[in-house]
Amino acid sequence: MDKEQAPNLIKMIEDEVKGKSEVSIQDLREKLSIDESISDLLIEEIVKKVNPDIKVVDLYHWFDEPPTIKLEVKTSIIRSIIEEFMKIHKATSYYNLLKVKLGIKRRRAKLYIEWLKKDIIKPTVQSLLRFCKELNIDPRLLEKMNAFTRKFPVNLNSPTIIKLKTHILNEGTLLKEAGAHYIARYINKDPVLHLHVRKLLEELGVKIKEPPVWDRTRQSYVTSIDATTARILHKAGVPVGRRTMTNPTLDPRIAKNKELRKYHFKATLTEEGSSNIWITNDRRIRMSISWGRSIDITDKLTKEQAQRIRRLVQVIAPKKRRIAIGRLVEEGYRDIIETIWKLSPRMLRYEAAILKRLHRELDFISPRPSTIHVSKAGRITAHWVIRITNPDAVELLYREYGMLNGTWKNMRLKKHFELYSSYKNKILTDEDIAKIKEVAKSLSLQMYRIWTKKKFDELFGQTTSSTSI
Repeated sequence: MDKEQAPNLIKMIEDEVKGKSEVSIQDLREKLSIDESISDLLIEEIVKKVNPDIKVVDLYHWFDEPPTIKLEVKTSIIRSIIEEFMKIHKATSYYNLLKVKLGIKRRRAKLYIEWLKKDIIKPTVQSLLRFCKELNIDPRLLEKMNAFTRKFPVNLNSPTIIKLKTHILNEGTLLKEAGAHYIARYINKDPVLHLHVRKLLEELGVKIKEPPVWDRTRQSYVTSIDATTARILHKAGVPVGRRTMTNPTLDPRIAKNKELRKYHFKATLTEEGSSNIWITNDRRIRMSISWGRSIDITDKLTKEQAQRIRRLVQVIAPKKRRIAIGRLVEEGYRDIIETIWKLSPRMLRYEAAILKRLHRELDFISPRPSTIHVSKAGRITAHWVIRITNPDAVELLYREYGMLNGTWKNMRLKKHFELYSSYKNKILTDEDIAKIKEVAKSLSLQMYRIWTKKKFDELFGQTTSSTSI
């Protein structure tokens, strides 16, 4: 920010935050059209100068981490701070500055001098905060000087975080263990999707050296996410626990921001969706694009209703433990159907609402329950889907959103749409049908397995992880 811009920006922020007890950096950016070259930290500094008591709600600082958590710190920054203090206090050595000039206890002074012997140190948050207090410096100074090997502060409403939240809510887990220890994982068979997630993590300054690991139980690759990022995701609104039970909602910025909205639907259609083509009895080609979400309904049913479902699933599908919603209709379970219809997943409901508001061709879509699943523990989950078959709506969804580049599902979607576009206005000949079946064969599950292994080796190098499929 140049000197001419500064007074104007300060005045705009001052007018905007006057009388408020808390502010959002992201909201300030949007309302005041603040350029991206101006950092979140600088905006916060201006806010704090206007009123030191204002709470900034969407920045996660290094000192927001639990006190006993260790952070990687570049000692070159610590050294430059200490050496600047040496000039100010005319100290003759590090020890002379810390012990004599600043009056820091001998043991602590020696600890800080020990820090300087390594390139990277891992002090606890509470130890680093004490260092800042003893030198009388603002903890934010370390962020301003890029003292950490990862980026702080983190804007909880930044595009990177919102995109990462989409992936974790779709195909991830966030768990909390003892104390402040959080665990986050991204789980998917497609190696390219792991690459998309890892790029977002890199934007946050997270370094992931290990390739995704093949999990035999889940039959998927797993990327483990560090505990700090897990805590940040939780602070940003990702609930702890199974999403079928927590029933999370969408970040409101997805509806407001075109870039975030496009990314959310691309990722969701890739992770939770599918495309299909088929040939009708009158020899015409049809195409659908669909996606779905599940919700645990066990606690919303009466004990008697839950038992009826468990018995029915045990009789019809004892191995898969999954039945079509239509079987409940056939059995005359009207009371259960009425309960299920009131319990659509919030994310799916809001996704439908966003598309209806923006696109006339999609104003008819609505989620519908499709299957019921009973877990080994007896929990009952209803799976809901949005399935789009209207030709204009299919084309709009494909051209406006589509799926994430490089993924298997995106390649499949493109081939489906190419066939659909080529044959949608004609009655199919035997030769046409043979060509369609040939493409369908190239997109089989077996071909997907071969592609997955090859793609993993291409992206992450040949490892034992890739040979376990």
